Amino acid sequence: MIELGYKPIENVLIATTELGRDGYQIKGFFSLETGKAYMNDFYNNSNADLLTTAGTETQRAIDAQEGSKFDQSKEYRDARSEYSQNFGSNIASYADFALYFTGQGSLSTGSNSISTSSQTLANNAEFAGLNKELGDNSINKIDVLIKAFDGKTRFGTAYFYIDGEQQPRVVRVTSGNENPDPKQKDKGPTPAGTYTIDPAKAQNMSLIDRILGRDQGANEMSNVNLFLKKGPNIISSYGDWGDFRVILEPITTTDTFGRTQMYLHGGEKDGSAGCIDCGETPNQWILKEIRDTTIQIPVEIKYDK
Repeated sequence: MIELGYKPIENVLIATTELGRDGYQIKGFFSLETGKAYMNDFYNNSNADLLTTAGTETQRAIDAQEGSKFDQSKEYRDARSEYSQNFGSNIASYADFALYFTGQGSLSTGSNSISTSSQTLANNAEFAGLNKELGDNSINKIDVLIKAFDGKTRFGTAYFYIDGEQQPRVVRVTSGNENPDPKQKDKGPTPAGTYTIDPAKAQNMSLIDRILGRDQGANEMSNVNLFLKKGPNIISSYGDWGDFRVILEPITTTDTFGRTQMYLHGGEKDGSAGCIDCGETPNQWILKEIRDTTIQIPVEIKYDK
């Protein structure tokens, strides 16, 4: 028998918080060990999500059949992952258009239920036992490239990779205040490395909402008594956070030089006390996109030396 083209792969459903490669929560994963693609029902919230992830892992399986061992540099794997996720998005977009064109509905159907079937539980156990280095993940992510120091702050660019979008959204950012050295606490820019964002910790920082305690979650800055105590100095004491902030939590291999409490946030003025400042309007969408994500978001910070 002559085989034509690529071999089909087996797609299996999992529903788990088990971490994938590089310690990330995953929407999908392709494994060289089993030759299977794993779609995670826990973090795919619609038919479009599932089809996008299935398409992404299909492209990764094609890479494997072309000889990839997923042992290249992280930069190379990130580039291939972006290509694979674009492939998956294209499949979902085409299917959605075909359904619409033929009057069959759309892929936007969502579900809050998570599969607990015996087969899914068995797939979870199989996935938990995999060597995650022999495969790769489907994830959302944010890449930040920090560039030159202009005498007051370092400026750079953040790339927001969002499900279903072919290209990342690009945002001008600044980091640090009057010091270009990331080792300098409260002055230097955010140290290079990998961080994660927990969407549940994203906070609305608009002044009126903070005064009234609306939409704050665990935001310690929304205390009305603190506002009254500060009096006329309240605006300066609350800092230049803009409309939102979310803490950047370093992974264990990221050296922060002992620094803590660094955030991704908005702001009216360039620069920050060691955070990534995304500026003000029209970047209010960042808070919504972060909160709409059900999975921890990796943030890779690099320096253009």
